[in-house]
Amino acid sequence: MNGREILTANPWQRTSRTHTPASLMEPITDPSAWTREELEVSRAYLYRLSDKEIGDILDAVTRLEKLSPELHQIKKDDFDLPVFGPVLKDLREEVINGRGFVFLRGMPTAGRSLYQMAAAFWSVGCYFGRAVSQNGKGHLLGHVKDLGAEITSATGRGYNSASPLGFHADSCDIFGLSVIRTAMSGGQHRMCSSVTVHNMMLERAPELVEDLAFRFYRSRRSELPPGETDPWTRQPVFSVTDGYFAARGASSTIARSQGMPGVPDPDDRRPHLQAVFAIAVPARQSPQQNRDELRYASRDHLFDPPLALTDLCRMRP
Repeated sequence: MNGREILTANPWQRTSRTHTPASLMEPITDPSAWTREELEVSRAYLYRLSDKEIGDILDAVTRLEKLSPELHQIKKDDFDLPVFGPVLKDLREEVINGRGFVFLRGMPTAGRSLYQMAAAFWSVGCYFGRAVSQNGKGHLLGHVKDLGAEITSATGRGYNSASPLGFHADSCDIFGLSVIRTAMSGGQHRMCSSVTVHNMMLERAPELVEDLAFRFYRSRRSELPPGETDPWTRQPVFSVTDGYFAARGASSTIARSQGMPGVPDPDDRRPHLQAVFAIAVPARQSPQQNRDELRYASRDHLFDPPLALTDLCRMRP
């Protein structure tokens, strides 16, 4: 989107962070069950960085530059934030046990090198968790940019493609996004609460919720862990473990698993995946992307479907 949203106050608000044990076939009461309408009004997910907090981050980046470490070598203890660190501890708690995501607004990019921006994004991310790879190449910090890949191909990855993505959740606990520059067109980061989608589906068509707890076959996109040979894995769309709800999403990996060795013929459950989209589309919010923004979100409680893009770059730890 063009233009830049200007905030004069910090709209950030904590939730209750009260956990009520979840059951799959029952309505889930949780702070992460937000609606688009309420967040469009409150903007409570948006944390505006103060000048002191920005200075704290930039000072830590300057100290890092003098040591010139590789990004993957940087740990939380290497990035001391006496001002912003205690705030990040609270924001992490909100991502895990509250609303499920936070946008940090106000991080300057003008005149900053790629290393400086990456170091800030990576190091702030260390306060949320430990970086893990999401592909077979072991990449820990990657650019989401159109490299001509086809999402429908056997090895296609969404972050190398200009294709729009379905409502999905990546295979990590917390997802990070840094907007270095916005797309020429498209690429907008949309999101919706998977808890809200579950509850709406339970109200409208409860039989679909039960079917979406089926362990669907999903393509591994030719990225197999050492010692494993099956080109697919199995995961449900909705699941509850020890009273905690999680959603994996209805991504293209399910369709791409069809025809693989060991995958049975399609059953009656696959068409029900479209019901997720039918409910998620009107429930989603599409917050404006800003170049001064860092975003961190729980993958258990959010679906993340970017639009088709032309030249968008983002990073994730």
